[in-house]
Amino acid sequence: DLVQAERHLREALRMDRNHLPSYRALSQLYWETGRPMQAETTYRSGLRVDPTDPELRLGLATVLVDKGGYDEALSMLEPLIEWQPPWVDALALAGLCYSEAGQIDEAEALLKRAVEADPENLVVLNNLGTVKLEQNDFVGAESYNRQGLELSRELEYKSGELPCLINLANAQNRLDQLDTAMFNYELALKLCREMNNPDSEWRILVGMAENCKLRGDYPCAIEYNEKGLSIIEDLRSSFLSASEKSNYLARERYAFEDVIHMLVVQHESDPDKGYDLLAFEYAQRCTSRSFLEQIEGTDPVNLKEVQNAGLNSNRVLLEYSLGDSSSVLWVITPDAYQMIRLPDRRALEERIESLRFALVNPDQDNKNFLLQSGYYLYKQLIEPAEAFLSRKSQITVLPDGILHYIPFEVLITREPKEGEDRPYEKLAYLGTKHALSYGQSSSVYLSMLAGPASVGREMELKELVAFGDPLYKDHYKKLEYSGEEVQSIAALFPEGSVDVYLGEDANEEIIKKEHLLPSYRYIHFATHGVVNENNPGRSGLVLSQEYSNPEDGILSADEISGMKLNADLVVLSACQTGLGKMIRGEGIIGLSRSFMYAGAPAV
Repeated sequence: DLVQAERHLREALRMDRNHLPSYRALSQLYWETGRPMQAETTYRSGLRVDPTDPELRLGLATVLVDKGGYDEALSMLEPLIEWQPPWVDALALAGLCYSEAGQIDEAEALLKRAVEADPENLVVLNNLGTVKLEQNDFVGAESYNRQGLELSRELEYKSGELPCLINLANAQNRLDQLDTAMFNYELALKLCREMNNPDSEWRILVGMAENCKLRGDYPCAIEYNEKGLSIIEDLRSSFLSASEKSNYLARERYAFEDVIHMLVVQHESDPDKGYDLLAFEYAQRCTSRSFLEQIEGTDPVNLKEVQNAGLNSNRVLLEYSLGDSSSVLWVITPDAYQMIRLPDRRALEERIESLRFALVNPDQDNKNFLLQSGYYLYKQLIEPAEAFLSRKSQITVLPDGILHYIPFEVLITREPKEGEDRPYEKLAYLGTKHALSYGQSSSVYLSMLAGPASVGREMELKELVAFGDPLYKDHYKKLEYSGEEVQSIAALFPEGSVDVYLGEDANEEIIKKEHLLPSYRYIHFATHGVVNENNPGRSGLVLSQEYSNPEDGILSADEISGMKLNADLVVLSACQTGLGKMIRGEGIIGLSRSFMYAGAPAV
């Protein structure tokens, strides 16, 4: 009786907050009943009593591996894997951790140590099966998982039987043993429901969907996937922090990508059934969700809601969704839309990296990389939408994954002619043909349109505040023309509606002390920028370093996020401000997003 067991364990801890056996048992109960957040909290509470407790360290590492916290998991396991004689469970978990992190050779080495120490250890057998599956050794995976299944049944250990059944069925799917695989999925589904384990249930349902897809039964596959994805969203909502939610969805996003691919295939064979509209809804459910929630946006929108949102008649939204089987582009205007299949993620990545190499190494002769990759990416990403574009079109790009790293303005719209050697400024850039802007997703875009900058303001705003030519020291070089840049822009606005801060005045203290930024419609920074991909909140704009004040001179992303802006547009004329930490499905976490958090609909 798990309910009674939980009640007694909680009561035991209420009576004695230092009782380690109760922490161990309650944490394990939470974990085995599919409540990873409660398990993690309880493991950490126990480790505050005794940071060296090996069972609590192993248990916390198990939870961390599941949520993608591989570095912390390995730090928990490090003292345990050096035990003599070896602690096999710790070796097995460390092997799984390396496997999940993509370091397959390290994983296999640890697991071989474990299996030498204990050839019949259930966890080792199951994890070796997982590694073999990652190596596409499906026969080996089936063999290890079958051994694990037989052993778990001998021991009458249901918590061990469940993952063995799931992994065995996954391997049998890949071996085209579809009837046997489905039989094992059904056994696993019954068992996990008896155990009330939703985390395993969605994985089983997604495996059953894959089984149906391999049979060519796409409607059945979509139905199973929807059941699984609904559980994923329920589990995601159980996490408290935005980072935990986004990291969880990033790990499991492949399940959404798979159903989007199936809907694309179904739409191509039956274009009148609305599969394109349904695929768009799935894309919204797995794109920038944490960002949408943090700006207190709506629920994910559908395509018709986007069209009815009062878009400018010249506005064209290009929303992308990358996947391992195929990628997708939705072209959306106020009165038309189309879903277009694109190459898969891997096919695009090589050209994107080539284009980025050309752009970040301007001192080298990389024009051929720019021309070839720029034209290829234009052909794949933009040309399919040309029927919707005119010279008046205002394109809003809503990228996904590695597409966030592309400045679409530099895509090449005309095929390079052999022997032609045009200077860079004469090339046929997309940015000279169309006005482009960027967003996170259609759902975020509509929420930003409905934000403070669009619904009226309580205060009268000035037009522009601009910062340029800060005074720098140490390794920051003077930005020779940044002062001229902001003064030229200021000249475009009526006299008295603009404030420009140059040199020593372009400092952090003025911005904070005067609560300056909320008073303007347009905000422009011509400064240095710094990016911290490990801690995006520490990315920032480098302001005057010479001015004597208590600030560090860097307006950080965290500081910006806490502001309340009324601006229509923020311009970051500074290096690296489009970069940050990339999270699959969530996009780039960095400076641009911080200004959006603060209320700016366009950056």
